[in-house]
Amino acid sequence: MYECQLMQKNELKLVGISYSGPVKECFPDESIRLHERFWKRRDEITSVAHTELIFSPYYGNDQFMTYWGCLQVDSLEDVPDGMVGLHLPSQLYAVVEGKRESISDAYKAVYRWIRQKHLDREWGASCVELFHVEEGNQQEKVELWIPVKK
Repeated sequence: MYECQLMQKNELKLVGISYSGPVKECFPDESIRLHERFWKRRDEITSVAHTELIFSPYYGNDQFMTYWGCLQVDSLEDVPDGMVGLHLPSQLYAVVEGKRESISDAYKAVYRWIRQKHLDREWGASCVELFHVEEGNQQEKVELWIPVKK
């Protein structure tokens, strides 16, 4: 059973890498490969706020998507070559926690909850997958943040 909740998240400063491509042909395989590439480069990022959390904002439509692998930082001043600094503004999200291997079930649960609560999806904002990384890049726990408005 998934417990969903409404949460106002503070702004985020993130540094990482991205992949853009067609949804049906590339995801979720490319997002997994992106995390693997990012994990190898994570030590290049300075002023990291949380080393055990990989933030993966994404934005797209039914055809194309851009997906990120990032760490939260205190400052966007020193971004390594080949990486980009992102600023996500404060946002209201529908949030659910799940497991990486059953992420699709967590998505179904949070979108069902959004409909039941009569919330509207905020289409101008990015969704976020937040992976809690354990030893050896094992990503068991994941939070899904879906931007909404009342």
